[in-house]
Amino acid sequence: MRKTAIRREREKIATLIADQRQKLGWSQRELSRRLTWHEMTIHLIESNERGIDVAELVDIAKALGLDPVEMMRLATAEENS
Repeated sequence: MRKTAIRREREKIATLIADQRQKLGWSQRELSRRLTWHEMTIHLIESNERGIDVAELVDIAKALGLDPVEMMRLATAEENS
């Protein structure tokens, strides 16, 4: 059951990343350029095929102008809270 929760949280993080990137009008290529990461890495994260560690979350959040702590709070919040 915990694995399901982890997947759900990872999916929420991926959605937050994609939503903010799109809000900024950036392509996956642009975000990857700003992070100096391979574009496929961003694709895999946003499609929930690859998770990210805490350091990567902080890097992505900074690049997108988001607070990584708030991202984690949103990802771990209960659906009906």
